[in-house]
Amino acid sequence: MNIKEILNDSLLKEIEAFYISEHNLTVKIPYNKLAFNKDWESSDTEKDTENDTENSTENKLEDKIIHLICNNSSLSTTKMASELGVSRVTIARVIKSSKRIVRIGPDKGGHWAIKK
Repeated sequence: MNIKEILNDSLLKEIEAFYISEHNLTVKIPYNKLAFNKDWESSDTEKDTENDTENSTENKLEDKIIHLICNNSSLSTTKMASELGVSRVTIARVIKSSKRIVRIGPDKGGHWAIKK
């Protein structure tokens, strides 16, 4: 339920919503707690679905990165990004959050390893 719906509610026509004193303006907006909770629950569910989709996409991307590393363990993140059609920053984020991909040695001269 949004503010516009609350203000259009027929109950408000019977209630004085504004109180003006010398230094304050108070607005009284009645609400139905159950209606608000219902709206919040649906928003949480939508966010959970978005997070699940993002996690699923990252897991798929992680699997693709692992496949690339298995073929060439010295591949750079820039080359991985080019191969997979995403940004280098995305590759770095997925690798950083991965529990399976580790870097052995320095950026130049090092290589990637996959934990089992």
